[in-house]
Amino acid sequence: MSGALTAATTTVARPPGTRPAEYRRDIQYLRALAVGLVVLYHFWPGRIPGGFVGVDVFFVISGYLITAHLIAGLARTGRVAVFSFWGRRVRRLLPASFATLAVAAIMVVIWIPPSVRAQGLREVIASTFYVENWILAADSVDYLNAANQPSIVQHFWSLSVEEQFYLVWPLLLVAAVGIAGLLLRRRVAAPESVVSVALVIVAAASLVTSVILTETEPSVAYFATTTRAWEFAAGGLIASLAVLRGGPRGILARRGARWGARIVGIALVLVSGFVYTGATPFPGWAAALPVLGTAIAIWAGIGAESAHRSRHDPIEIIGDRSYSIYLWHWPLLIVAPFALGHALGALDKVLLLVAVVVLAGLSKRWIEDPVRRWQWLGARPARTFVALGIATALLVGAVGTTSWVLLRSSSPAAETSTAEIDAGISCFASDALVSADRCANPFAADRVDTAWAKDDRDAYCIDVPAAAQLGCPLGGPEDAEHTLALVGDSHGASVGQLVLASLPPGWRLISYLATGCPGITRVDIGAPGQGEADRRVCAEWSTRVLDDLESREDVDAVLFTNFTTRYTDPASEMPLTESAIVESWSRLQAAGKTVIALRDIPGTTAGDIPACIDASNGIDDPCTTPRADALPADVLAAAARASGAGYVDLSDRFCDAERCHAVIGEVIVYSDDNHVTRTFARSLRPELLAALATMLPPN
Repeated sequence: MSGALTAATTTVARPPGTRPAEYRRDIQYLRALAVGLVVLYHFWPGRIPGGFVGVDVFFVISGYLITAHLIAGLARTGRVAVFSFWGRRVRRLLPASFATLAVAAIMVVIWIPPSVRAQGLREVIASTFYVENWILAADSVDYLNAANQPSIVQHFWSLSVEEQFYLVWPLLLVAAVGIAGLLLRRRVAAPESVVSVALVIVAAASLVTSVILTETEPSVAYFATTTRAWEFAAGGLIASLAVLRGGPRGILARRGARWGARIVGIALVLVSGFVYTGATPFPGWAAALPVLGTAIAIWAGIGAESAHRSRHDPIEIIGDRSYSIYLWHWPLLIVAPFALGHALGALDKVLLLVAVVVLAGLSKRWIEDPVRRWQWLGARPARTFVALGIATALLVGAVGTTSWVLLRSSSPAAETSTAEIDAGISCFASDALVSADRCANPFAADRVDTAWAKDDRDAYCIDVPAAAQLGCPLGGPEDAEHTLALVGDSHGASVGQLVLASLPPGWRLISYLATGCPGITRVDIGAPGQGEADRRVCAEWSTRVLDDLESREDVDAVLFTNFTTRYTDPASEMPLTESAIVESWSRLQAAGKTVIALRDIPGTTAGDIPACIDASNGIDDPCTTPRADALPADVLAAAARASGAGYVDLSDRFCDAERCHAVIGEVIVYSDDNHVTRTFARSLRPELLAALATMLPPN
């Protein structure tokens, strides 16, 4: 056959001189180093600030071992048995991971606070399908989810990347050898060379993607498979390149030279582990240091394999259990403070580490090894995939059902809150603050539902700034005489229904809302951490919005509101300024539009509010923020004074003279660390209705 793809295999010429792979004790040492860096970084992040590079060490090791295994299969059988390969990976990795996920789901229900249970269970399901990295990447750029707490299975992001690698890698080899055979019109005599060319292309494309994305979208770059593929390819090249796959030669093959190379490689990994920090742009170019170090260490060990394992070498034992240690360390670390009822001290962490190692040993002894060696299951790949389907269905079904039950248990809160606000019940939500003198304990937190508050937010008609469509109808009669346009970001979206409910008769509402973009000026502005590409896209979107509003004859008034303090933060390279706002508003006013600014909601200093309330153990008035910190000088107010625009400030519905509150009238004010809940926003209607009645053009 000339490289034809048949039943997920391809036949090629078998290269001469191949031999079975022997035991690599040095790789077990590298695994121990990798898992040690990651675990110690998670337990004591200040001591090893760059310990996250241990994940990159694992990626290079996997790339080397899997590529060497697949090439050996090509040499031995003349084909790549893709389904058999996938079956072996499933039997080797998924039993322990599914056991971890099942226990993690139970831990979520028993110990994790209500405000983050839904997130935890959602990520358990994502991890079951090995897409956790993409969920975290999406959440990192979604301002409604960016403040999510670390979940009990967040560490599955790297396992997801690895599983995606295992899924694609053999197909890449099949495709590469098959294409080469078609081009040459004969059997491929040296499949390693074809594999090497394919890996060089993958490595180059992935590295370029990693460097660019680390600069423009650093959060996405960290989790994306595309930015990490080159690390697997680096390991694969050691196994495929003729100049490398034979290991050190000549003088470099001497014992002393090998050890020297290993020391250099390990030193590069350790330097990156102790020098890098969370502020290091990563992966990008920075990942080259641990990747190169690991590659050197692996290469130096080729040709010096051991004949047997050691049962008494503690480092080798850790390396042998590294997968299980990685699986179990994070769930135990996350759940322990909740189970114990206090933050972990040094002794707690040491005891927890011991528990992790013991549990990892039990997991390997009773889960990993028995399933991997189960001959009946491994006799036919189909049996493995059927077992996988059943296990997945059971796990996802159980977790999904639990999530549904928890959601249903919180749903009455929505119905009760809506009914009480519509009925004008006194001392409920914001009314409890303005009527505090006649309301008993207006800031009591013993009856609030943090799980419901986490999802109690509006996000209607919000889009990404690159979306082509402008102007989303939020509501109101289609034949309304007047139109108000709401412009802003996710903070604007969170009050969209409030604005709609506060319109006078004869008005309808349309919106121009995009995540992370204020839409308030044509000038290129940005928030701290926002890359140049994001700033450019936002500026283009804002310009389109303002141009569209100027030209629309049906729009009578424009209401601006956004996460203002984010855009005016001094840490931003290009902060929002009064002059830029006034320039935009003046043009709208010249086009006959009434311009109104709605002050952003007060800020918080307590972090994620539902989680903070969970941790407060039911004390009254938890998680407050001093008024001076919550309400800094507002650039929208200054711009309104300078341009003669209307200005609405609802802060007194959040704050008294001293503090801004997180719980008011049995309602949680914030759904995370900066968005107002739908329920509390709805209670602001009387004040906003009165303000808009005086500022909007008369009918």
